[in-house]
Amino acid sequence: MKTLTKNPWIYSLLIILALTAWMASGMLQAESTVNESSEDNSTADVAKTETIIPRVRVRRIAPQPVTKSLTLYGVSEAARSLDIRPQLSGQIETVLVDRGETVKQGQILARIDVYDRPQQLEHARAELAQRELEYQSSKSLNQNGYQGKAALAEAQALLKQAEARVSKLQLDIERCQIRAPFSGIVSEKHMEPGLFVAMHDKLATLIETDPIIVRGDASQLDRLNIKPGQKADIRFNNGQQQAGRIRFVSAQANANTNTFRVEVELANPGQQMIAGMSAEISIPLQTETAIKISPALFSLNEAGDIGIKWVQQDVVEFTPIRIIKSESDGVWVSGIDPQASIITVGQAFVKKGDKVEPVPEKTAKTTGESKGAS
Repeated sequence: MKTLTKNPWIYSLLIILALTAWMASGMLQAESTVNESSEDNSTADVAKTETIIPRVRVRRIAPQPVTKSLTLYGVSEAARSLDIRPQLSGQIETVLVDRGETVKQGQILARIDVYDRPQQLEHARAELAQRELEYQSSKSLNQNGYQGKAALAEAQALLKQAEARVSKLQLDIERCQIRAPFSGIVSEKHMEPGLFVAMHDKLATLIETDPIIVRGDASQLDRLNIKPGQKADIRFNNGQQQAGRIRFVSAQANANTNTFRVEVELANPGQQMIAGMSAEISIPLQTETAIKISPALFSLNEAGDIGIKWVQQDVVEFTPIRIIKSESDGVWVSGIDPQASIITVGQAFVKKGDKVEPVPEKTAKTTGESKGAS
């Protein structure tokens, strides 16, 4: 005690040590409390995260038979186009048709002056009769032994010559009448009365539009699926539709475009379809079973394949698909299990292997309506 009395600083030191120990014990206790609280919060967060399962809307889509088709774009053309040319020279005497007029096969389009050919024909016929008598006389004399074979052969040659002259004059007179080789429309006219024309000059152009054809160009791959006789559906740019059949598929590609010419023949009795109209050619290929979905449901996997996400036993699955046909309101695809529950809402936020809570579309709509009503 004497020592403490003599040295009061010892009291102060003891008090300071006691205070320091007390404060240290409080800080340790607080830190322990904070650590325990952090651990509790982390455990709660993990438990909370583990218990959150995303909801996705799903729907089963019944497959239907759909016909895969090939689409080409082309233009309508006349089935035939022919330049009318004379087979002899002469002056145009009469023109009986005008441009744009419809004509029948064999109809006279124009006449060339026959000049004196009818008179020449009369003279040739008279000469033919004379040669026939001469030949018959030579033949009779030869059979009776009064004339040799040389004289008979000469008489026969003169007879054939007379027959040929008659036939030529008859043909020339007929050729003076320019006739339509087939039924069609006079699209061009280059003849007028009084015009002198030489052999093979262009007088007119005749086109046939019944039937009419629609010409398209197919790529190398598409060419393999097209054959003459196949059905084709045509849709013109004015909305008019017509069914036809493929009449020609080129066996050689165009040197400039590397495509193959395809011709579809259409009946056109009323001349409702005209040449030069833009058209879409749809060629049915084969019928497959597929489902129709919106392209918005498409997803990509890590390999870059296009597919659909669906749910099996509350787990997200991914299946690659094959596009069969595209339409304005959806796409027909195959490769999906008919019983698959396809994710229609929420597919962008889940991936293959995720656990989800699937909600059928009907149930989802009913729930939404109930919530709205309340």
